[in-house]
Amino acid sequence: MSVSMHTSATPSHANTPSSNLPESSASNTETAPTLGRFISFEGTEGVGKTTAIEQLCLRLEANGIPYLRTREPGGSPFAEQLRDILLDPATDIEDDTELLLLFAARCDHMQQVILPALQNGTWVICDRFTDSL
Repeated sequence: MSVSMHTSATPSHANTPSSNLPESSASNTETAPTLGRFISFEGTEGVGKTTAIEQLCLRLEANGIPYLRTREPGGSPFAEQLRDILLDPATDIEDDTELLLLFAARCDHMQQVILPALQNGTWVICDRFTDSL
């Protein structure tokens, strides 16, 4: 499975007002949970998605921002199984069937990995998402 999660107990940017990262307008006394952010990287093979993702993850880590790195298709145990089927050259299926398997993988990935992470305040960095279909 291609998911990695990084957290930091004390964000290094907490006391740095000049940070280039977005700041919340909410006061620290509010009880509303802080939701994570979802960022997807799109592009064909060899255009630098992996390099850009690695650079963003380094920046998030340096600033103490918890993040989860994932990919599509895949990202959850079941979605990874579907990815293996879809990428297997021996798989001979109709286009509609392939599309439905991709959406099944995405649904599981969303429910099992992406949404729980966002609800816990974790940023989700995804190698491809809807624009790749």
